[in-house]
Amino acid sequence: MHALLWYFPVCLAFLASISPVDAQNEFARDFAPTITFSETRFQNVRFDSEFEFYDVVYTTASSSISARASLQGVDLATLNAETAFAFSLGDFGFEGVLGDSPNYTLGDRTITIPIDADGDETRVGNFTIRYSETEVTFTLNVNRDVQGLFSPVAYSLEGSEYEPGQYQDTLTGSFEFAGRAATDLNVYVVGPRVQIYSKTVAGGTDNEETFDALADVAVRGASDDTPPDLAFAAPAAGVKVHVSPQTVTLTSSDEHEVAAVQVQLNGGEWIDATPQAAGVWTLEAPVVKGVNTMFARARDVDGNERITGARTLTFAPLGTLTVTAAGTGAGRISASFLTPLDYAPDQPAPLRTVQIEEDEMLRLTATPAANSAFNGWTANVALTEAQAASPMLQVAFTPGLILTARFIPNPFLQLSGKFSGLVTSDQATQRGFFSSKVNAKGGFTAQVRIGREKLRVRGEFSNAGQFTGSVRKGGTFHSVTLQLATLGDGSVQLLGSVSGGGIETALAADRAVFNARTNPAPQAGTYSVSITADPANTDPNYPGAPGSGRVVVSKSGVARFAGVLGDGTRVSFGTSLSESGQWPFFALLYGKRGSISGDVQFTVAGLEGKVDWFKPATFRGPTLVAGFFGESDVAGTKLE
Repeated sequence: MHALLWYFPVCLAFLASISPVDAQNEFARDFAPTITFSETRFQNVRFDSEFEFYDVVYTTASSSISARASLQGVDLATLNAETAFAFSLGDFGFEGVLGDSPNYTLGDRTITIPIDADGDETRVGNFTIRYSETEVTFTLNVNRDVQGLFSPVAYSLEGSEYEPGQYQDTLTGSFEFAGRAATDLNVYVVGPRVQIYSKTVAGGTDNEETFDALADVAVRGASDDTPPDLAFAAPAAGVKVHVSPQTVTLTSSDEHEVAAVQVQLNGGEWIDATPQAAGVWTLEAPVVKGVNTMFARARDVDGNERITGARTLTFAPLGTLTVTAAGTGAGRISASFLTPLDYAPDQPAPLRTVQIEEDEMLRLTATPAANSAFNGWTANVALTEAQAASPMLQVAFTPGLILTARFIPNPFLQLSGKFSGLVTSDQATQRGFFSSKVNAKGGFTAQVRIGREKLRVRGEFSNAGQFTGSVRKGGTFHSVTLQLATLGDGSVQLLGSVSGGGIETALAADRAVFNARTNPAPQAGTYSVSITADPANTDPNYPGAPGSGRVVVSKSGVARFAGVLGDGTRVSFGTSLSESGQWPFFALLYGKRGSISGDVQFTVAGLEGKVDWFKPATFRGPTLVAGFFGESDVAGTKLE
């Protein structure tokens, strides 16, 4: 093989041809000037049998050679037709002034100079200079038939055996442009394969073979031992993301060149990133639910490596939540993550669909409209009884969750009011009186008098008019059950029980319905009352003398009694009549240790009923005075 010398303004020869290495990185502004060189060749090859040995003669060749260099600090306003340039790499060189270009124009940043390779006044290519505020690019294009044009690397080998990936040569490059120069830089020509441009064909036969050889040659400064710079650009540290895979972006730079950037996710294999713009590398990372930890590493062409510190992100997958309402009542659903949903039974059910993170704890509030009541949550997943019943729902989100709030007409508009009645028990000591107030939303307060104990209860009825709870008194818990019930005649009762701590009682109370102006009690008036012992009483200590008194019933339906019992005990109390005229007769006696209680019914002309009278045995000094228990008849006549 042989080399052909080209005669431009300076002598030049070509020396390299290898496979691609990225030469497009921008020059760092704080970095020493560098040169990047690339070569592309398209060649026709034939075997010439006139020679005793195989040789290569290029009948047609096209070569494109380019170089880039830093222009940091150059004032482009100072450039003119006399601005000199010179470029060399190994034996290749080209020099002149910008005005050599026939189309030079002041301020033009692209200068093209025609090439006459052999002085026959035939243009075989161009030498082009392009420059900007940051760099200058030199490009040589030759595309005429030039016999003997071939690769510098092939020339260096001179036919020796060579394995792909083993070739490395060192050339010296320099440039001068606009007062800037970089000389005597050691530059490395490195590539994984080399192609020798000859073919063996059948002896004595002319046979033309054609192939293309493409090469990119990276030219850089001397080898260094400094690891490349490397940093995560995205995602941000500690960020929460909602999709997978995630695009991971890294930036990396090196004095020479970054050969590879990789990312390790959650301790797995290292994954190669792909180069994008200058100094930018990306990859798609399949993150998993929860916290993900990534490390990145970069390796330069000199074998130096850098590994970053850990970068964490949290992957929270999103799912669809659907919220709606139903029922024969009206209401609103509100939550921090959706616009309020207003529902009316005579309109199509509205929907709210939002994207929510998996396992997020949801908090929603269902508020009934006026004259309506909340009637529970339903869902396409299992809810606890407490979750379904509470207007303020708390539930962990799962993808595809559908929540429906239900509303009904407010049942408590017909059930609310004041209630009073008796506490009954098989034990005389556990008899008492019960009163309660129920509001239009189903909330209530109640007071239960059992002997000397007074229990206070507060709560809310379910839409079915039920309540189950407990009350603590003196360290003892008592279970309380209540039920609102509408009777056949339309009247409303409050029934229930109190148990626990040695107490077993039943509660029954009627609603007060009378109003002095809008619904006066027909029983209003004054009644004389007698209380006489039932002849069937067998208790020898039960008083045989009758008691007496008066009852005054107001137009608002409150009956107040004052009188004297058969043993001389004075009694006074007042309670409300029911809609049917039933009167809960109750008074505590004997220092709240005894009582008299029973149901008395008002009739057209008077009243009648039976009461239980109880007095416990007591000590008077050292002497035990016997008590009694028995039944008495109560009767009364309305006075004119």
